Parts: sequence; C-alpha cells; structure tokens
Amino acid sequence: MEGGAIFSRQTRPDPRVRQTTRGGTQMRIRKLLFSILATGLALLLAAPVVVADDHDREIRLTISSDKTTYAPGETVKLSVTARYKDGKLVKEVDKAEVSVYDPTGARKVDKAKMTKVGDGQYKYDYRLSSSAKTGDWRFKVKIEDKDDNKREENYYVNVASGGGGPVDNDGDGYDSSQDCNDNDPSIHPGAAEICGDGVDNNCDGSVDEGCGGGGGGGGHASLTWSDYPSACIACHPNQANAVASSTHYRWLGLAADMVNQPGTQQGKLTNAVNSYCINILGDWPVCGSCHVGRGLRPDDPQAGLENIDCLMCHNGEYALARVRLADGSMGPPEGTPQATLDGYVQNIGKPTRTSCLKCHANAGGGNAVKRGDLSMELIANSDASFDIHMSTSGGDKACQSCHVFNNHKVIGKGSDLRPTDDPSRGAEVACTTCHAGKDGSNGHSTSKINLHVDRVACQTCHIPTYAKVATETHRDWRFHHDGSPADGASGPGHPHLTTGQNLVPDYLWWNRTSDNYLLGDDALLTYDPERDTWPTSRPLGGFYQGASKIYPFKYKTADQPKTVSDHRLIALDTFEYLKGSGDVVKAIQNGLVNMGYAANTAYEWVTTDTFQLLNHGVEPKSAALNCSDCHDGSGNSQLRMPFDQLGYHTWPAKVKSCTLCHGSKSMGWQQMHEKHAEGMKLDCNGCHGGEPTGFVEPPTSNGLCNNCHGGKNYDKSQDLHKRHADKGRAQCDDCHTF
Repeated sequence: MEGGAIFSRQTRPDPRVRQTTRGGTQMRIRKLLFSILATGLALLLAAPVVVADDHDREIRLTISSDKTTYAPGETVKLSVTARYKDGKLVKEVDKAEVSVYDPTGARKVDKAKMTKVGDGQYKYDYRLSSSAKTGDWRFKVKIEDKDDNKREENYYVNVASGGGGPVDNDGDGYDSSQDCNDNDPSIHPGAAEICGDGVDNNCDGSVDEGCGGGGGGGGHASLTWSDYPSACIACHPNQANAVASSTHYRWLGLAADMVNQPGTQQGKLTNAVNSYCINILGDWPVCGSCHVGRGLRPDDPQAGLENIDCLMCHNGEYALARVRLADGSMGPPEGTPQATLDGYVQNIGKPTRTSCLKCHANAGGGNAVKRGDLSMELIANSDASFDIHMSTSGGDKACQSCHVFNNHKVIGKGSDLRPTDDPSRGAEVACTTCHAGKDGSNGHSTSKINLHVDRVACQTCHIPTYAKVATETHRDWRFHHDGSPADGASGPGHPHLTTGQNLVPDYLWWNRTSDNYLLGDDALLTYDPERDTWPTSRPLGGFYQGASKIYPFKYKTADQPKTVSDHRLIALDTFEYLKGSGDVVKAIQNGLVNMGYAANTAYEWVTTDTFQLLNHGVEPKSAALNCSDCHDGSGNSQLRMPFDQLGYHTWPAKVKSCTLCHGSKSMGWQQMHEKHAEGMKLDCNGCHGGEPTGFVEPPTSNGLCNNCHGGKNYDKSQDLHKRHADKGRAQCDDCHTF
C-alpha cells in the first residue's frame, strides 16, 4: 500500500484443508434410517447416505440499485441475487419480499412481492412520489427458501431535493444517466440508428454506424484533435461519469467472490499481488500504460473526467499507437501528423478486438505472456481451431458479444482477478447464455456427456489445449530476459521468462470463489507445503463440494522476494528494474521502503504460483475431448485428468472395492459404470469418495457371521440377508455400522 500502510490478512482456515462437520443432526438421521430399514430395503445397502450441512444452506444476499441518489418522482430499481454460502443460487424460493421505509421510519410498502427474473434473482421498482421526503430510504429485503432458510437485509438509497439524481425527461423509459439525449424520446439505448441524420440514435457512442460510413461522419466529422476530450464529455457527460465509476477506469472494486477480505476495495491500483509484475507500488508509469486514462492515476485529485481516454476503446488505431509521453501523459507519439490526429477523433465506433487486445493480450509484459488464451493473433485470425468464437472463419465475434457492457460496466473476469465490475450481474459469462440447455440432462446428444455436465465445466472439454501462442510459465527476477544477472551491470531490462506452447491445462475443482493474495498479507497462512510454493491466486472448491465443477487452468510460477521475519511478499519496484538501474537488489530495497520497511530488511527468494481460469481458445465441437482422452479401459487412468488429485480414486474409495457392497463380482469398468451411474441412477459421490458412505461390515477378524455365531460360513449373501433383515430378526445396526 502507498504511504507505508500494510494490511494484514485475517486468520482463517487453510483453504486446502477440507472442513467436515459431524454432529447431532447426522446421528439422528442415522438412527431414523436404521429403524426405517429394519423391515428390509436391501438395495439401500449399496446406496450412499448424504447428510446436508445446514451451515452451507445459509443464504447470502447481493443487493444493488441502478444508482444510489434519487430525486423525488424517480423510480428506484432494486436488484437482488440470493445465493447459499456454497455459491449456489437459491432456486426454490417461498418468499421474496421487500418493505420500504422513508427517512422518518414510516412504512410505505409492506412485504411487496419482488419479480423473479431468474434463479435466485429478483427485481423491484419503487416509484418515489413527487413529494418524497429527502434523506435515506430503507429497503428491507427478505428471501426465504422452501426449507425455511431465510435472510433479511436492509439496503439504503438517498433521496435528495432539487434534482438530486437523473430523471427521465422525455418519458422514453431511460433516465438521464442512460439516455444520451433525454429531451428526445426517439433517442435512447436500443433505438434504431437512422442513417444520415448525424445523430447517435441508440446512444452507443457511434453516429450512423452500419450505414456504410465506418462510424465517422455526423457529429464527429468536423472534430479536430484540439477538441479532444472536451467534445466527448460535452456530448456524452453521462457516459463519461459511467466510465469514471467502472473497474476499467478505477482499477478497484468490491470483490464479493474473494474469500480474502471480501468487504474491502481490491484491485491492481493498490493491493493486488500476482506472480507477474507483483504489484503496482512505485511503478505507475509502466503499469499504468494500459489504463484507460490520459496519464494520471484515477485516484489523483487532479484527475477529472478529462483524464478519461475515450479513444482507447472507441478507435482501434489510436489504441495501437498510444504511448507514455515525456510529460507523463498518454497519447499518440510526438510528431504524429495532424491529419492522423484529427482522424482519431473523427472515426469513432464500438470497441473492436483490436481495442481490447491492445491491453488484454499484452498484459504481463508482452503478447500472450499473461493469459495463455489471449494474444494479438486473435484480431484477424482465420483459423477456426484457434478460437471458434473470434476467428474470422468462425463466429468473428467482438469481445463485448460475450462481455456485455451496461452503463460502461462489463461482465466477466478470470479467477485471479479481484473486483467484480457489475455486482448486479455477477462475474460469470455463462456459456449457456448462447448455448441454452447444454448444461442440462438432455443438452447433448450423447447420454454419457450429459452425465458430466453437472460437475464438469464446458471449458474443460472444449479447450483441450491453450497457449497457441507461447505463454509464460515461469518468471525469475534474479536474471534479465537474456539470462544475464540482474545486477545493474547491463542496465534495465525485463525479467527472465520460461515459456510454453500448446499446453494441456491443469484441472481443479472450482466453486467460483478464489483466495487471492493482497499486499501485506501473511503469506505463511496459505503456504503450500506439497508444492513448496507461496500462492498468489488459488481457485477454491473441492470434490463434490457445493457448486464446484472441474475447470481448466493455466498454472504458472515465479521466483519472488519475501521478507524473512513476517513472510510478506515484497512489491519489488518494477520501475527501478524495468526503466531504472535494472539492479534487482536495489529494486527490492525500494520496494521494502515503499511498503514501510527499512531498506536493509532481510529477505529471501521463494517460488510463488498462480492458477488462471481458461475461457478463450474454444475449438470447434469436433475437437472437443472424448471419453478416451480421459479414461482408459480401467476407468482409473491419468491420461489427462488427475483423478487421484481430484479426489476420485483415493483409497478406500468404494470404486476400487466392489466387495464393499457386493460379493465377488467380475465386470468390465465401462459396463460397471453404466450399470451404476446410468442404470441405477446412483450419485457419483456414493462411489467416488475418500470415505465409504454406505453400510460396511464391522472390522472384526472373524468376519460378519461370527460376530454372533460360531464356526459359521455362508456364501449366499442375498439369501443370508433375507434370513436376518426381511424376517425382522435383526436391526440394520446389529450387523452393519457406518
């Protein structure tokens, strides 16, 4: 943190250790089960007993509104998302209510029903009267599921007098925060573009787009470079304000899906730490070169709306040309011809892949270095197998086709990224938005694939490899890119990188939450002794835990400095390393001082690691993984999927011991699997688990019969069961224990 402020992570359980709850509820269920089965339900001998953890059914609410300040007469648009603690949406809701109270505490609405817009998602619109009292209005939201789990939370908005917020002047359904001309009802988001009128009819920032004019002309044709950016702000003040509050500009935001300090503002502007350039502390000039601003940090007191660089997104050629200038500002290189400068502001359009990839493909220091599934080659690649969605012979889609923007806030981010730009829509770009039903039991034509979709993410099968352009797999700050020591003798340079191409992903369970390191955290809390690494980002989840699915990830390591005494990863001064002396020791000393330590604080080199979700590089469906890519004839292969590490084949998992439930059996793996998974509809966790979940024989040396009898031997297990259980001579727990 700047100013020497160091944040310490709160102590919490190690996310790598599975937490198990066994209590009175579980015992009562077992006893009840024994009494019910006393008359003999033989099939249940092989069936798993699944006990729900009530703690996981705790409901969490995310509440937001279209804005926080309103004027009398405006409509408050409330959005509510309800999830269980494990991240699953609350699908079966008995009550979704809201009560409204004015600043005096007077109740204006009592338990009104909210409108369902999706599983676990609700909305409610409340029209303030023209005489609405000013001050903080309280919206009390209550969600209750069918099992009587409930949650109540209060949400506040402010009502200000004298036009405290945007209003819908023209009555077209869009207020002035959304409408680029709120005095003309024919102009609003979603309106049809009228060619040749020189007007941005649909408020997307482009005049007469799709009319053969390339987006130029109209109100932009007469602009010159000297009008930038004042003309943009004058015509589009609401859009400028929306950008100023977005994560793209702020580089900070709430991080609801981070388990590490989720209530704090997180992001690369301040506290994010990774295994690439570590942290921004001390190096705004280099790290900020991809910021959508014109040079100043977004938290600089002098950074007004004029600091927003609209052209970074709305003119691809400008985005490619932009550099850091001598005065610290960002813009076209010195000496750029006037005609080129004027052309930038005259040719405005929606963002293209070029605009987005200029920054996102070059993150980490070069093309394809960081993400592994993004590269500049995606701008005009014609090979459908490179990326079926973006290739010119495939979908040829713009980034915002999936990463949809709403008021300049975007949906979608990686597992290692912290802030969620638009909490009302969440962080996930769901494949089923376009491919509806593919996650259902009949979504695919092959029944065996349909058995996988509940626990295997789409990306896992449809991104068989990544790094079609070589990506970084390891970084060592002790050496420069050419292998020479980073001792300052050869001046500044980039750190030494190890790269790889056409790589097979790592596969992990992920419940869409992550544990990401923040500047000043005690790294010992998440040290991984098995890998001997100090994680900067770990996706969380586990074998059949909550909403967890198996996802593909890029795995990457780095050699980084850490304090010896209190185990803080050091924000090495990358400006000193990349643009200054190039001496790694001096860069570490500067970093220590920036963090509030003495320059001579003892440090050591450690290996950090990160997992990064893979979403891009989807191949045509003909290239998707098939059964034999992961399974061999035994069903216990490690061809691609690390089944043991994922929890499937850990001893004494029942999948390796048929006799746990049966007598001696001889059956091929595939036939056996089809009989249980498809024919008997057994839950996967009943067989694929670290501990048996069904009835097992007590561990005695004489065998089951001789617990009660002497010298008995009986090999017909089914008949034997009928003699004891079906005739009521024995209770289940007389012979069987858990």
